[in-house]
Amino acid sequence: MASSRASEAEDYVFLPSGVAEETLRAFGDGQAVDSRDTAAAVLDDSKKKSRRRMDYWLKALSPEVILDNGLLWSVLGESAEGLYVVRKAGFNKLQWMIAAAAGGTDCASSALGGFVAASAEWIAADILANRFRQAQFKASRGVDTNPWFESARRYMHVAVHLGWASELICMSVAHEVADQSDKYAELSIVTPNAVSEIFKWVEAKGLSRDADVSDGPAVGVPELSGDALALLDALSLSPGLLRGSPSDALMPDLRNEEYPFVRFTSGVMPISDREASCRLELALFSLARRLLKDDKDRSDLFEATVRRSLQLTVPSDMVVGDGEAACPIPDSKNPGETDFVLRGVASTYIGECKSMVASPKATSVINSFQTDVGKATDQVKVRMEALAAGAMITVDGQPWESPRGSIYGLAVPLHDYGGAVWHHDCLPLVGGLTPELGVIPLHQLVIVMRAMRSEKDLAAYLRFRSALIGMGYESFDELDLLVPFLFPAEHEAQQPWQGKGPDFVPPSLHLGIEHRARLSDPAPKSADAWRRRLKDIVRIKTGDDRLPPFPAQAS
Repeated sequence: MASSRASEAEDYVFLPSGVAEETLRAFGDGQAVDSRDTAAAVLDDSKKKSRRRMDYWLKALSPEVILDNGLLWSVLGESAEGLYVVRKAGFNKLQWMIAAAAGGTDCASSALGGFVAASAEWIAADILANRFRQAQFKASRGVDTNPWFESARRYMHVAVHLGWASELICMSVAHEVADQSDKYAELSIVTPNAVSEIFKWVEAKGLSRDADVSDGPAVGVPELSGDALALLDALSLSPGLLRGSPSDALMPDLRNEEYPFVRFTSGVMPISDREASCRLELALFSLARRLLKDDKDRSDLFEATVRRSLQLTVPSDMVVGDGEAACPIPDSKNPGETDFVLRGVASTYIGECKSMVASPKATSVINSFQTDVGKATDQVKVRMEALAAGAMITVDGQPWESPRGSIYGLAVPLHDYGGAVWHHDCLPLVGGLTPELGVIPLHQLVIVMRAMRSEKDLAAYLRFRSALIGMGYESFDELDLLVPFLFPAEHEAQQPWQGKGPDFVPPSLHLGIEHRARLSDPAPKSADAWRRRLKDIVRIKTGDDRLPPFPAQAS
């Protein structure tokens, strides 16, 4: 908890002195409730004032200012405010805000520095105000009582996303569109070649920018084909398109997930870096929602993408049903249509998918979670019960062998709903906290499946994560559950229930995993290869049994 206190102290530094003093007094032991009420009001007022300053600088700044790598680095890397913003939230969202909403012509470092300083104050006040809400109302970290965690997800690095997993999912989308070209004609610009080119181009752009800032050797950026440019254009918005939008509305705005690229006169640039490199599937499914007129076609695309992604990552002793699956419900006319099925030697898995877009309002994300994920878990349970009662699974109308020794379920959404999918207070709301059923977003499911050596591993992991969450373990990402499962002897979370309690915060959130997992990391070819790499990037240290370094293409 020492690191938590250090982080908290850092937040105070970026508040105006009077606000910091009032906040510190209220957090002191034995202070009256009215003192805390006063401090909360002071923090809210500080947020309003810093938002007005952010708005002022956004009106003055030119969107083109973010194209000056040297200027960006001098403001972000050489000022306390810039370093704080990078540590807390990266510059991902703020960079996109400038590109999308700046409305002026000022490209001076003083203007950019003014915006960054105001942003640091707003972020610090927002973080501390949430701590007051938790203290005053004894709110848990679950988004059901504390929607701040969904707001924070939209401008801070919370859940971990990896480039190879995103590319695998996006390529699955592209191959499905190509194989069903008539059905998905409106998405003809989403081709395997275009997707592959864009990932390589985004990586080269990032390396080129880094080289420019560090005065390193120049990095060549590949030319994009016409197909890739067409897809890139569909995922881009024009600079200044959102000018006039208030900063505190832009912070939780989800459009950087839909449009991570910005179309400057000099060319398109990946501005929302994290979405462009590690979460591009969000932009592709947003594009599908805009272009595909039929709701069923949109659902079918997500379901087929999940199946394809699983086929590339499940353990070698498991098989994914390749087609439309069903598990007819006994004593009813319900055909039991099922989004996906997979089986091992002794187990069968029933899967349901929900690709609904995240709620525009952070405060209502729990409602979307209960509606979307609750429907998926209900459907999974009905089909699990049907299979246990003797129902026969079919795939494309043909009987599909399905062992009944162990029956499990997977509910696979696209989003994590502000971390609700990992929270002990939220999962019971959708019946998702049982040993036989896992609620795991697609991106994280790919990461998990690639680490499983066998069907026994997968079953054991589902039971482990359910037990860990049920004990009140605070999880911010699937890796907070996966890492202690894979490396129990080396990880502090091996026995989190001993002397920890519900306030224990797992370490994965603060490990900088995405920065150590390079965009150029290839998709691991085996569970052992992924375990070696994962152990390296989360910096698990052991004695003589430390796994060897991750080879570029380990088998």
